[in-house]
Amino acid sequence: MGIRIFTLPLDSNLKGFDTKDVSAFSEAHFIKKIQSEFFTLNGVPYWTICIEYEGSQNDTHKPQDLPIPEGKEEMYHMLKEWRRTQAGILGFPVYIVCTNQQLHDILIKVPQTKETLSQIQGFGRKKIDQFGNQILEITAKFKT
Repeated sequence: MGIRIFTLPLDSNLKGFDTKDVSAFSEAHFIKKIQSEFFTLNGVPYWTICIEYEGSQNDTHKPQDLPIPEGKEEMYHMLKEWRRTQAGILGFPVYIVCTNQQLHDILIKVPQTKETLSQIQGFGRKKIDQFGNQILEITAKFKT
C-alpha cells in the first residue's frame, strides 16, 4: 500500500483547481481511501488530497478489474453515470464522489438505508449527507 499527497493551489484562470495529475494518478492505481482538506497559505487557497492506493496500472488488480456481480450490470451503469454527473456538477474528479471500490461495495450490499450505506468504507456522515439519498434512490430500484 502506498500514499500519495497532492497539494493544489487555486488556479485563478480556471477559477478552480487543476486536477489533471490527480485524475491521471487515480486512473492508474487502485484507490483504497481518499482524504482532502482545503487551507489558505499567504492568502492563496490550496486543496490537499491524500490518496491511499494499492498497485498500479500494470498490476492485475486495477480498478476496472473489479468484478461486476452477476445481474447487477444495470445498477453498475446507473451508479457510474450518477457518479460522473455529480463529479461534473461539483467540479471534482469522479473518485472524490465515489471510488471504484465503493461502487463495487454498493453493488454487493445494495444498501436500502443510510445506516447500511454507512457500513461501506469511506461513507461517513458527510458523504452520506451529500450523496446518500441519491445513491439510495438508485439502489431502491434493485431491491433483492
